Amino acid sequence: MANIDFSAWDGSKAMSAGAKADDPAAFYNAICAGKKAGDPSKQSSHALPYRYSPSSAPNAAGVRNALSRLPQTQGLTNKAEAQSKLEGLMKQVQEAEKNRSSALNEMRMYRLEHCREVPGGELRRRSFSSELRGKFIKDGSRTVYEVEGYATVYNRGYEMWDKAGPYTELVEPHALDRSLAGSPDVAFLVNHAGVAMARSRSRNGNPTLILRSDSTGLNIQAWLNADRQDVRDLAAAIDDHDVEEMSFAFRIDEYAWDEDYTQLSLKQLDINRGDVSAVNFGANPFTSIQARASEWLDDLEHMPEVVIREAINRVARRSDAASLIPEYQAAATALIRRNADLYASVAEDVQARMAMDDEDEELVDGPETPKTRSVDLAMREFRTLTKDYQRQLAQLDRTSDID
Repeated sequence: MANIDFSAWDGSKAMSAGAKADDPAAFYNAICAGKKAGDPSKQSSHALPYRYSPSSAPNAAGVRNALSRLPQTQGLTNKAEAQSKLEGLMKQVQEAEKNRSSALNEMRMYRLEHCREVPGGELRRRSFSSELRGKFIKDGSRTVYEVEGYATVYNRGYEMWDKAGPYTELVEPHALDRSLAGSPDVAFLVNHAGVAMARSRSRNGNPTLILRSDSTGLNIQAWLNADRQDVRDLAAAIDDHDVEEMSFAFRIDEYAWDEDYTQLSLKQLDINRGDVSAVNFGANPFTSIQARASEWLDDLEHMPEVVIREAINRVARRSDAASLIPEYQAAATALIRRNADLYASVAEDVQARMAMDDEDEELVDGPETPKTRSVDLAMREFRTLTKDYQRQLAQLDRTSDID
């Protein structure tokens, strides 16, 4: 299946990006179907854009727009060629739309059948950029570190996944009202772990963590004991802008899907016995990526197929992935075929050995040696596994979202 971009189309945005490209002529040639006389490095020498960049997929709305404007576009030097190209792209768009429609219907059916189940479970941890701020202040005879920020932002969608694929999840503005009205017991932590630095409940009646819901989201204000080393470390990280985000842990009490089952709105949340946390956003992205690489690779062993497919498709859209994808396909195909050949060899060896055992038994007097498996069983397993490998090969060929 051809890779098609179904995002909103903005032809002016696509064309304006060409002026900033290292090679404007190559950029315009790659995103436009129509050519005009003149300097090829100038926008005026090109027409009928249909994608955003040379490395991006054709945009469905962009292709339709270019095809509809073709008859009215004057000065084209390649009108017949442009029409042929756009009509070919239109066929790809229509085929992709059919597949997409089928996939969307399957997704809706899955979520309709499982609408009583919270995707991913009732417990959540979500991070938001919150412009976390902190300062040392005097509180009577001691010094405290005051922290303020937003643990969540309302109506700001974030991507989530279930077995049917990606969907958008958001927290509604009054989702925490009921929980906050019940004076929840909430701790302030770092990365959702360690010893509590502040708490919304206190035995002496003076909480060190205040939670407020406003039009933006869940605002927090905490006063941390500056005599603690972990508090001083956090203060240094916030002042250095190494820690800039917040997260909160909560339980989902009420939720609702939209009509298309593509957006999940969280209507009632319970934050009692949960936490609000200052969380890392690596100041050195290279170090952060290196540190997390092994975790990502370990996660690949357990990812569902839908996530792996989406990961492959996203990698395919990267400009530096052109050489990687064919290598992946070739390596995966070779591995599957090698495994099939190895199993076939083992199965044949088992069959030969068992046939020899049968011949030997005819020459030996005494009780028959019990067999743990039969030739028929071995061959049935062989045929089943062979079909599985053939299915994998066919599936690999069909994964031409990345072709």
